[in-house]
Amino acid sequence: MGTIRKPEEPVIRGKQRRAVYETLRTPSTARRILIEARKTAPSITYQDIRHILRDFERQNISVCLNPEQSTGRLHMLKALLPDNPIASTLIELCSIVDRSRIKLAVLREAARPVYEENKPLTVTQIKKRLRDTYPLALNHAYSALRSLLEGGLVRVAGHTDKRDLNIYAITDLGREVLSFLDQE
Repeated sequence: MGTIRKPEEPVIRGKQRRAVYETLRTPSTARRILIEARKTAPSITYQDIRHILRDFERQNISVCLNPEQSTGRLHMLKALLPDNPIASTLIELCSIVDRSRIKLAVLREAARPVYEENKPLTVTQIKKRLRDTYPLALNHAYSALRSLLEGGLVRVAGHTDKRDLNIYAITDLGREVLSFLDQE
């Protein structure tokens, strides 16, 4: 006697294909799919992921959520696709942040509470806090913050007294995008 499956779920044969299929339950980039699929199928390669995704799209199993993007394409099972426009905006913002390691690191840093030195979260402070784990130049941190500001993921929460520098804080939308990207 075999296992009982839902009628809408396709039959997926092969360890690598099943690993990719399970990863597609949430919107994922090819990089994230590769990392997750390697837990089940350690020998899977990026090229395998590309072929499997292409086959899944041809068979109407999965869909690319942002095909116009050249990098950071998000793939998801077609049956689990959300219908509301708010979800598509969230997916687009996740794609923008997930494509850039610097933006992701800066957004994570903006989400952390300021507790060590009780200093306001300025661009310089973000750069200093990322120095050990993710070294970057001040202009890269500023560029990432400007992009996150445009997307509404962070906001200017005030200004410093001494030099009138912007103090940044994460928005609710930024927390939602971060929780989506950090879920495993």
